[in-house]
Formats: sequence, structure tokens, C-alpha cells
Amino acid sequence: MDVPALIDTAGSIAGNLDSALSVFKRIRDLAKEGELPVDLAGDFIILSGQIGEAKVELASLQSELKELQHRLEAVDRMQDRKQNYALFETPAGEFVYRLKDDAETGEPTHSVCPTCFQRNEIRILQPRARGARLECDSCKSMYMVERSTDVPMIASRRDRFEGYF
Repeated sequence: MDVPALIDTAGSIAGNLDSALSVFKRIRDLAKEGELPVDLAGDFIILSGQIGEAKVELASLQSELKELQHRLEAVDRMQDRKQNYALFETPAGEFVYRLKDDAETGEPTHSVCPTCFQRNEIRILQPRARGARLECDSCKSMYMVERSTDVPMIASRRDRFEGYF
């Protein structure tokens, strides 16, 4: 969908409606002066009202088109930003997204929550338990970073009920 072209088209239609409305106003004035048959003048007045209603609807559509354009731009920005991340498996076998080494974002290397990533949100995972786990402050998912031999591996929150239902 070419939103900018749609906005331009809507603007062009608005200009045409303005021109038509001014013609109808002139015809209305002629009818008031008695230079136009009354029945024809009534038809033009009705058309003039319909054009006015069309202008209001067009203005509403232009506003919606601009909102859609802003949303589309936000989606494009997020897609561009997501290109800087790659799926990474931690030593404990968990999968998270990590900033690519060659990403030129100016940000330090970090991991982001895969659950939030799929919802088009980039939430940096925070280290917990002396760096053995990563936790998302937004959705509260936890991911093991290190496999420990003396402590049983804790299942991530997203999987903790798997197999019970």
C-alpha cells in the first residue's frame, strides 16, 4: 500500500471538492438573485450540502491515512532495528536474541527477550543470580545462561508448566 500516494490523492480530491463547492455557492447566489430557475437552484443547494458532507468524510479519511502512515513507519523502523539481532543459544541451551557483533548501533553487546522480540518489542534481558540467569523485566521470562552441576537447572518461566496440562 502506497500511503503517501493515497494522501496525495486525498488532497487532490479535497481541492476538487473545494472548487465544486465554490461553483455551487456561486449558483446559489445566482438563484437568490433570481437569475436561475428555483427548482434547479434547489437541486444545486442539495448537491452543495452533499459536497460539504463529502469534505468532512474526506478530512476524516485523510486523518486516518496519516495515522496509518505513522504506524507503517513505526513498523518499518522496528523491522530495521530487529535486523541488528540474531538468535543465540546460551551454554545452558536457552535461546535469546543477541546484538550482532557487526551491528552499528553504538550499543554495547546485550541479549534481548525472544518473547518480547516476537511482539516487536526489544527488551534487554537483565542478569540475575550472579549472571547464571537472564530475566526480562517486562514479561518476567527467565533464561538460563550457565548450566550448573551443583544446582538443578531451573526451567524458564515460559516452559515451567509444560507437560502438566
